[in-house]
Amino acid sequence: MFKYFFYRFALMFTSLFPVEWCYGIAHLIARIQFYCSPRDRAAVIDNLQQILGNREKAKRLAVEVFRHFACYLVEFFRMGQDLDDAFISRKVELQDFDLLKQGLAKGRGVILLTGHIGNWELGGLVISCLGYPFTAIALPHKERPVNELFNSQREKFGVKIVPAHLAIRRCLKDLKDNRVVAILADRDFSVTGEARSVFGKTMMIPKGAALFAYRTGAAVIPAFLRRNPDHTFRLAFGPVFDLPEDPHQMMEDVFVNHFLDQQVKMIEQEVRRDPAQWMMFRRFWFDQTAAPERITST
Repeated sequence: MFKYFFYRFALMFTSLFPVEWCYGIAHLIARIQFYCSPRDRAAVIDNLQQILGNREKAKRLAVEVFRHFACYLVEFFRMGQDLDDAFISRKVELQDFDLLKQGLAKGRGVILLTGHIGNWELGGLVISCLGYPFTAIALPHKERPVNELFNSQREKFGVKIVPAHLAIRRCLKDLKDNRVVAILADRDFSVTGEARSVFGKTMMIPKGAALFAYRTGAAVIPAFLRRNPDHTFRLAFGPVFDLPEDPHQMMEDVFVNHFLDQQVKMIEQEVRRDPAQWMMFRRFWFDQTAAPERITST
């Protein structure tokens, strides 16, 4: 229950003080966490080394990953008091937002592909606040009170949360109802992923989004909300995945392969754009000679 009480305290604390103070304290906590969490620190450094090709540079950048995550939590906990139309107008730049409107105009729903980059939670809340029916697939936390606390923050703004183990039926229905369904594309939380080379090394790519797209014909649009140095944000959409208007023109395995080629390219491009905002605290790549790492939380 420690995590639950810590998050409850953080929720209260961030509501009492100006956001600038919260960011400052979050940076301090992030540095402490960096040195006190050898497993997470090693995973982040290893991930960055594979991208940057330089371990010393990876070590220097790793602390920034922890700082970004601390800011992410500040923003997530403050959204109940901060997020409204004025906040979006003042703090969030929308880039190529018309792509989302165009995708929904087809009437078959939109699969919004994102990753553990920037502030993916805030991105979904912004879209929901702008009036678009939004569903997010989430891996439940091990502790039920923590899970309920996080979901209550999301649901305040109309975001519908679907647990990962119930995603297939519910998300297929939501896409048929012309909703936006958000999927994290940079980590496989199941045993159904496909091995692919990403940054020159093998990892398991989740293929749920590809299967949803094949079954529904939904538009597939990447979307990432990144933090600027002044703690404003840019929510960028696109480019739209190149997929046939009628997915069944292809065999399913051919479609999925074509889809995953684009998914890998998207992951590499978006992580390279700013590796410090890629908050992956487990080793991204796997050793094919070792047993798979047990996944216990998002």
